[in-house]
Amino acid sequence: MMFEASAFLEQRLREMLDDTLGRVPQAGMSAAEIARQLSGEIASATRRFESGAAYAPDQFTFSMHPLDAKLVLEHAPQIQAELGRRLREALAVEGYAFVREPQVTLATDPTVERGEVRTLVWRSSNPLRVATPDRPQTAEAAEKVPAGAFLVIDGRRNFPLVKPLIRIGRRMENDLILADLHVSRFHAELRLLEGRFVVVDLDSTSGTFVNGKRVHEHPLVPGDLVTIARSMLIYGEDPGGPPAMTPPYTPPGLPREKRDLVTPMEMKTLTGKRPPKG
Repeated sequence: MMFEASAFLEQRLREMLDDTLGRVPQAGMSAAEIARQLSGEIASATRRFESGAAYAPDQFTFSMHPLDAKLVLEHAPQIQAELGRRLREALAVEGYAFVREPQVTLATDPTVERGEVRTLVWRSSNPLRVATPDRPQTAEAAEKVPAGAFLVIDGRRNFPLVKPLIRIGRRMENDLILADLHVSRFHAELRLLEGRFVVVDLDSTSGTFVNGKRVHEHPLVPGDLVTIARSMLIYGEDPGGPPAMTPPYTPPGLPREKRDLVTPMEMKTLTGKRPPKG
């Protein structure tokens, strides 16, 4: 369930950003715009329960142009820790609970314009596994990725799911890069919740579909077909790993070995004419 961020939270975030990033001369960053982005991301990543408890996300990334990041760190070398502390204060006042302390990371992205900041927020822990707010998870309580979880991409490649957060989009900093102009830069995520992967659309332009139905958030079961623009992703779970006939995914731009393998999408080649190679 999405938790709606209040106007008061956005105002608190704006004041926090004015006091931190706003102190950096010549940065030209808009505290109001960053606060708007941040409050929306927090709302999407917050988990709320029937008891009324709302668990805030704990991972916050601020991506900016490399020259801006250098400028910020030169004038405020401790700004990541300060932002984390101030974020916790702002969220606590608004009644949010925490599983882990907020962690802020400044990331560089040469495709971001000077003066622009892109925020990315997520929750690294599952609040259902924690009995008391603010109590760190133990290793035993940490979420476990389903054994042998994977995606088959367009029937030709496999992508093992080995961590609790998988980012999907057109930008190179995603985990799964889909080189298609109809795919948003940061299109969707696979998030591990209660031991299951959930696909979450990040307000993309073309949308995310599961079994033909457009979704914002949808838990996956083996065999589900996730469609993103022209890419088809089949979700599977097999302790033995992905199908052997689908070679591993290789990010665009990296060398790929030549393959001459029959894949699920090409099974008709056994009975008919082989489609031309793309």
